Amino acid sequence: MSTFEFNTPQAKRVVEDEFDGLKGDTEEIRARFRREKEDVNEWMGLTDKYAQKMRLQWDETNEAVDGIGEEISQGFGKLTSSLMQTVEGIERTDNDARDLVDDAKRRSLFPDGSGSGGGRR
Repeated sequence: MSTFEFNTPQAKRVVEDEFDGLKGDTEEIRARFRREKEDVNEWMGLTDKYAQKMRLQWDETNEAVDGIGEEISQGFGKLTSSLMQTVEGIERTDNDARDLVDDAKRRSLFPDGSGSGGGRR
C-alpha cells in the first residue's frame, strides 16, 4: 500500500509566490501598456480628418485591451484564492484523518496498531 504525502506549507508558498506573481506581472503589463500608449497617443494627429476618424476606434481598442488585462489580472487573483482554499481544505482533511486514526489507535485493544487478536480463533 502506498501513502500520499501532501506538503501543505510548500503548496501554499507555490500558490502565493507563483500565482500572486502572475497577477502582479499582469498588472505591470497593464501599467506599461498605459505608459507606452501615451507616448504614441498623438501620432495620428489631433484635429485633422484622419485623427477625427480614427480617434474613436483608437480609444475603443485601447479600452478593450486594458479591460482584457484587468480581467486576466482578476482571474489570477480568483485562481490564487481558489487554490489556497483547496490547499487549506486538503490540510484540514489530512489533520482530521490523522486525528481519527490517533483516536482509533487509543481506543484499540492493541495500541501498537498490529491488529492482532480480535475475532474468533
